[in-house]
Amino acid sequence: MPGVCERTFRTHQDRVVKELAAAGITKMEAANRYVRETYLPAFNAEFARPPKEDRAAFVPLGGGHGPGRDPASGQVR
Repeated sequence: MPGVCERTFRTHQDRVVKELAAAGITKMEAANRYVRETYLPAFNAEFARPPKEDRAAFVPLGGGHGPGRDPASGQVR
């Protein structure tokens, strides 16, 4: 059962660890299988939503930003 924080924010903070323990899972392989086959499908059923718009949500950064650019260059600290 989710805690207060999880109910308030409708998230699954720390749920995986508790669910694995409740299921008696102690091995990495079994944990990965549980997450893949049980936890993620339930999580996605609860939280997945179709996008509001069909177009991409990403926009170009524009002037002076991006990979390889240091926005703090030239500033004396």
